[in-house]
Amino acid sequence: DPGVEIGSVQPTDPGVDVWIKDDGTADPVPSALSELTDDEYYSSIFSPVLRFAITTDTHILDGYGEQQTRKLQMFYDAAYDYAAKADGRLDAILFAGDCTNAGSSGALNEFFRIARENTRGSTVVKAVMGNHEFYSGASTAEARFLKASGYSSTDNDLVIGGYHFIMLSP
Repeated sequence: DPGVEIGSVQPTDPGVDVWIKDDGTADPVPSALSELTDDEYYSSIFSPVLRFAITTDTHILDGYGEQQTRKLQMFYDAAYDYAAKADGRLDAILFAGDCTNAGSSGALNEFFRIARENTRGSTVVKAVMGNHEFYSGASTAEARFLKASGYSSTDNDLVIGGYHFIMLSP
């Protein structure tokens, strides 16, 4: 069967898992493994080298401090809770644009304040601009973003855990 890879687990019939051994023969999955939940099974065979959360379109607004703070806190809590199920490590949180609804200085300051206050430990946090960051004046959008973020560029070129990330603003 061209879909079967030697040394991998492949189903032969619906609901029946087998180990495909290096010699091409198949054995049933040991019952101890088949009784595990999906989370338990994958955590027993999978050890991530890098764990990161990425989101977009948070659309932080001016003047909605408590509501917006909670919205972003919920994202952070969910990301850290998910990481805690394994080894607790969350290497990075990345925002792929539209951090604010209209790119005003107030909304950008609010977004980066919330991000700073909710980042734990050594987690790297980076954001890039989206089209919404230009809505409060395209000619000054980059300057507003740089001032609020403290970044030296609206783009990010970084290495996290030995992996290269390139994040580009429009």
